[in-house]
Amino acid sequence: MPKLQVTQRAANLGESWSLYEKPGHGGILPAAKNTPEIAAIRLVKAGTTVFSPPFHSAFSTPIELIKFVEKLRTLSGGKPVGFKLCVGRKSEFLSICKAMVQLNTYPDFITVDGGEGGTGAAPPEFTNFVGMPLLDALAFVDNALIGFGVRNKIRLIASGKVLTGFHILRAMALGADTCNCARGRVAVAHSAAASRRQRHRVLQPLSQRR
Repeated sequence: MPKLQVTQRAANLGESWSLYEKPGHGGILPAAKNTPEIAAIRLVKAGTTVFSPPFHSAFSTPIELIKFVEKLRTLSGGKPVGFKLCVGRKSEFLSICKAMVQLNTYPDFITVDGGEGGTGAAPPEFTNFVGMPLLDALAFVDNALIGFGVRNKIRLIASGKVLTGFHILRAMALGADTCNCARGRVAVAHSAAASRRQRHRVLQPLSQRR
């Protein structure tokens, strides 16, 4: 079991899995990005390349996952604990639901990400072809939790190309309690930058425009 260090400054704790790691490598933190602050948080040596395995050493079964959620909740002094996933096999999520009911232990939230995303480091094969799209996955997870009679115990969060108010309403209509939205701010920043470039071009003399 890895050593766990919980900070009291955290608002909540989330465990992410099945989210576009490099196949056969897992996550890789380059040495240049491994600052003393990051190293202290991850309990590793600063300035070294850190390889995170493509699997979790803390659990390997649905039962162990739910027990790990409860352990994090205890170590954090009762802070909300949940996990984020991109749905692949439906049977795997149903197994997690069975484990919740069997142990009578539930995460405070589940974040459902869509298969239509991923980091810039993710292989195109993963970002384009692996995982259920957000809307399909969200409806499935919501229905599964309702079917097991535990929907009222868990907050459901939608994450994945949520950009506009319409996207938020659509996700909530499919079962989400709330949404993670980062792309909206990015789009506004890009739009502002494009607007500034356009204004600069308009103010240029005709002879200097391209």
